[in-house]
Amino acid sequence: MSNILITGATGYIGRNLVQRLIAEEHYCRCLVRKNSRIDFLKDYSNVELFYGDITQKDSLTGICKGIDVVINSAGVLAKWDSSTDDLKSVNTDGITNLAGELIKNDVEYVIHLSAGGVTGPVKGPPADETYDCRPRTAYEKTKLEGEKKALELSRQHDLPIVVVRPTFTYGPGDPHKLPLFRSVKRGSFVFIGSGESINHPVYIDDLIAGIFLLFKKRPMGETFILGGPHPVTKKDLIQTIAEELGVKKRFLHIPPWLAICGAFGLVSFARLLKFEPILTPSRISMMVDNWGYSIKKAKERLGYEPRFDLRLGIKKTIQSYIALQWL
Repeated sequence: MSNILITGATGYIGRNLVQRLIAEEHYCRCLVRKNSRIDFLKDYSNVELFYGDITQKDSLTGICKGIDVVINSAGVLAKWDSSTDDLKSVNTDGITNLAGELIKNDVEYVIHLSAGGVTGPVKGPPADETYDCRPRTAYEKTKLEGEKKALELSRQHDLPIVVVRPTFTYGPGDPHKLPLFRSVKRGSFVFIGSGESINHPVYIDDLIAGIFLLFKKRPMGETFILGGPHPVTKKDLIQTIAEELGVKKRFLHIPPWLAICGAFGLVSFARLLKFEPILTPSRISMMVDNWGYSIKKAKERLGYEPRFDLRLGIKKTIQSYIALQWL
C-alpha cells in the first residue's frame, strides 16, 4: 500500500478519489483548510488531515514528508464574475507552491488534474492531446497554465509528473450538475441553438479508474485525456436525462444571437444589482460550441476502457439525487 497526498480532497473528484483509496487500504493525507467540510473524512483510521492552503506556500511545509504519491486535484471552478486573478492562485500557482516539497521529499509520482476544457471550443474532429489549445475563459486559461507549469517542473527538476484532463465529469452526489438535472425535471431547460453540438461526459467511476491506471503504470511528462466511451450531442444528453426522469422530452430552442444579447444584458444588470445571472456568455459557449475529445491515447497506452455508457451513468446519478432528496 502507498502513502498518498490528495489536494482538493473535499471537492467532488477528490472526495471520490479518497473513498476509493481508503477502500483499497492506502494511507491518505488530505490537504484541507480550516473552513473545509471534513465530516466524511473523520471516521477513517487511514486518513490524516493536513491543515494548510495550496495558495500559501509556507502553509505546505512538511506536507510531502513520508508521501509516495501526490494527486493534485485542487481547483477552483469559475463563477459568472470570476477574474483570472480569482482562479490563478489555485488553478495555476497551486502546483508551483507544492514544487519545493515534492523535490525535497523525493516523491515517487505526481498526478496533476487539469481539465478537458483547456482546449477551448473544439474545431473539427474530437480533440486529442496534441490539439492546439485556445482557451477563452479565465477558468480554461488558468487550468492550461497550471498544466504547463506541472510539465515544466517535470522537465526542469526531473519530477515524475503526469497531467490528466478529465472531460465533463458527473455522477452520484455531484452538486455541480444538480441544477442541470433539476431544470430538466421542471421542464424549464432551454436549448441554445440546435442541440447538435458535442459534449463528452465521463462518469465519475470511469474517471477514477483511469487515474488508478496512471497510478499503476506511471507515465511521466505527458498528458492524458480521460473521458467517457464517446462524445454525445447536447440533445442526446438532455433527452437521456429526461427519459430517465420520466418527464417530457420537448424543450424550447432559442437562437444563439438572442441568447448572447440576453446574457450581456443580464450580466450588466447583475454587476449593478448584485445577483447571479441565469445566463452568461460562458454558459452559452458550453451549449453552442463543441467539446468532444479522443480517449485513444489512454486506451492504447493505459488500457483505459470506460464501463459506463451515458444511460447507465445518468440512471445512477438520478438514483443518488433521489436518495439524497435533491430531486
